[in-house]
Amino acid sequence: MSGRVTITINGRSFPIHCNVGEEDRIKELAFYVDEKAKELTKNFSGKINDLHLMVMVSLLIADELRDTLNENENLEQKLQEKQAHMQPLMDEKPADPRLTDPNFLKAVEMLASRMENIAENIQQR
Repeated sequence: MSGRVTITINGRSFPIHCNVGEEDRIKELAFYVDEKAKELTKNFSGKINDLHLMVMVSLLIADELRDTLNENENLEQKLQEKQAHMQPLMDEKPADPRLTDPNFLKAVEMLASRMENIAENIQQR
């Protein structure tokens, strides 16, 4: 089934066909493109034709996308470096086997909870 939505960019309306349920996303994206178009037209004292404007908007959004992709690649690289650094530590067995015993960990959590309650009671006095 096909959906349809009308979007407005730079004062012009465009009917758009999309999958059912994608209408709100299309409107959101169109609003973003329209905002970019408005930003660019503020910088021009004369009239700019729609095709030139859309090329400039496309380049602006492509530049943002490229920056985001580069940042994502940098973050992924840093994450891989951190994981490589942490892996030997994760591979080590704990010195104390109780640190992996679920019953021991539950008891520690209960003790921590009781200590927090005691601290709250002291602060309320």
